Amino acid sequence: MTLERPALPMRTLVTLSVYWLGILTIQFGLGSQIVPHMVQDMVGKANAGTGLAVINAVAHADYAQRGPSGELDRLAFRAQRSIAYAMGHLARADGRALAWLIRVATDENAAGTQSFRQLDPARFARLMREGAITGLALSGRPEAARVLAAIVAKPGAEPRLVERAQEALSLHARISSEGPASALDAGFGPER
Repeated sequence: MTLERPALPMRTLVTLSVYWLGILTIQFGLGSQIVPHMVQDMVGKANAGTGLAVINAVAHADYAQRGPSGELDRLAFRAQRSIAYAMGHLARADGRALAWLIRVATDENAAGTQSFRQLDPARFARLMREGAITGLALSGRPEAARVLAAIVAKPGAEPRLVERAQEALSLHARISSEGPASALDAGFGPER
């Protein structure tokens, strides 16, 4: 049995449309005009891009922690892939970012059940773990080195993750001794 609802009056439909148009206008204004200028005022014009990236990383990390599931579109996939690298830079000064990286790098279920095109949830989760391992290296923190060493030493660990963790230990050592800018100087790993 279906219940029939009366049609909404045209006046109500117009009111709802104007309301949602107003909400979208506010969101657009915040995202494109207000927030960038506020960030520029807080961190200076030279660091405005970094400040916006930090805000973006924190927002995406919050999204990722909710354990979403399902098929990602291209934009969401790119955002998910970049989270770990941004969190690696944040982890130099923020323990919460480091804790997030450690959880994603060591917990097989941290990435939820997302997929992207040919990447089934298991492959996507491994890709997220590999990114978190690199993020740990970018942090340069001693705690990160201990986690990376534990991944390498773990019996029965996935060979690809062990290889990534070994490369990350090399990068971590360079960042720890020469500073974060050394990550941009040259590649890392056995083939470089």
